[in-house]
Amino acid sequence: LTSSKPMTIQPLKKPIFERPLQNVTVRERQKATMQCIVKGSPDTQVKWYNNGNLIEPSTDYITNYDRINGLCTLTITEAFNQDSGQITCVATNAVGSESS
Repeated sequence: LTSSKPMTIQPLKKPIFERPLQNVTVRERQKATMQCIVKGSPDTQVKWYNNGNLIEPSTDYITNYDRINGLCTLTITEAFNQDSGQITCVATNAVGSESS
């Protein structure tokens, strides 16, 4: 079989943050949402950390990564003092890794 459609090959690109994380301040027991935009090829995996500790997605920590527009979101449904610190988003693919 032959196809008349041309093959498109995406170049390999290390993840880059087109929009890095911004500082967020909320009162205790309020919802906190952090967002950034990352692009990379091939598929990029996104993980979130708080003070170097992996944040596991749960009902308290909701993570989302929209592969189409690169929007990465972490929502802490009810923030407490132990949630304060340095939140880091790490994007990794076959070519490399980057963090914000």
